[in-house]
Amino acid sequence: MYLRCSVQDSPRPYKAWLSLAELWYNSSFHSALGYSPFMALYGYEPNLGANPLPAVDTSQAVTKIITYREEHLKLLKQRLEQAQNRMKMQADKNRSDWQFAVGDQVLLRLHPYTLSSVASRPFPKLAYKFFGPYKILERIGAVAYKLELPAHSEIHPMFHI
Repeated sequence: MYLRCSVQDSPRPYKAWLSLAELWYNSSFHSALGYSPFMALYGYEPNLGANPLPAVDTSQAVTKIITYREEHLKLLKQRLEQAQNRMKMQADKNRSDWQFAVGDQVLLRLHPYTLSSVASRPFPKLAYKFFGPYKILERIGAVAYKLELPAHSEIHPMFHI
């Protein structure tokens, strides 16, 4: 196996990063799982903290490869964190913080053709997008609310804002 010591010399520099990106992704914490995908699959965390220390009699090429890999892992983590921060900033630009109290009146946005059990309209193509106002009965979590819908409605009364 031959490993180049400089990515710029490589005709395909993405190949050097691809395996490191995959390693980082599979060994990083995921909020949905509660642990890394590696831990979910194998039942134990990967041993990444034990960096191999070259022995005194190790050749210079092996030492170069080990240091090269450590530098690339650090740089990869740094760049992926920057990308995550950029994506979060872009997603947060379109978000707004809405909060309602129990007893408030709110409008409900529904698909006019499929949810005709809430309000029947003679010309659904020309109908408004919003139905209501409906009273908030209960707050469930930070962004979910239970609404007081008509008795004949056939949809679940809890909605995410």
